Amino acid sequence: MENSTIKIKKIGVVLFWLFVWQIIALLLGKPLLLPTVPAVFLRLLELIWTKSFWLITITSFSRISLGFLCALLIGLLGGFFTYRWISVRILFTPVLQVMRATPLASFIILALIWLKSGILPSFIAGFSILPIIWLSVQTGLEQMSIPYGEMAKVFGLNWQKKLRFIYAPQVKPYFLSACITAVGFAWKAGVTAELLSLPQFGIGTELYSGKIYLETVDLFVWTLVLIIISVALERMVKKWLSKN
Repeated sequence: MENSTIKIKKIGVVLFWLFVWQIIALLLGKPLLLPTVPAVFLRLLELIWTKSFWLITITSFSRISLGFLCALLIGLLGGFFTYRWISVRILFTPVLQVMRATPLASFIILALIWLKSGILPSFIAGFSILPIIWLSVQTGLEQMSIPYGEMAKVFGLNWQKKLRFIYAPQVKPYFLSACITAVGFAWKAGVTAELLSLPQFGIGTELYSGKIYLETVDLFVWTLVLIIISVALERMVKKWLSKN
């Protein structure tokens, strides 16, 4: 009953802001600047039935997912190595600091010199979230109390059992939180990279086309698609990780 009430409230909040959007659009009376809610949703329904819509959406999804998964793997390994060996931490700490401090737009422009437009979104999506994953794993391991390590030695646990019964439970809360944050951030970074690199198919490319050709409705539609996918993936990752 409580969950149903929360869902109803969330739907009510969404409807409220859609109503505000519609009122502002009607008062403004300039579809080129702010289209109405029905215009955007009708255009979305129109695009959903086209092959190009799914090709664009799936291509962007594939690129960004690839970057996300690579960042997860590297972040897990990197976080463990920097926790386990102080020399590795000293070596990579400046790199992580630079990655966190570098403005994303400037790095995308630099990366355009080295990478093709089709590869760039995957790289940027992974690059943007790698420090988040890496440092969350490192922090989780650092919070592990000394008795756990001593217990492993006393009971003679092999590395597989240490990983399953000691390291994984300790890192899980930090890793879960980082993944939930990283999903949305990876999408923003990946689409921004598409917006600047303009690959053949991509949501970012469509956003750029909508701006150039003053197709404001399409601009709102693709922004809405981006938000829906980002929120849906964030919830899926949260549910999946919480069950494991």
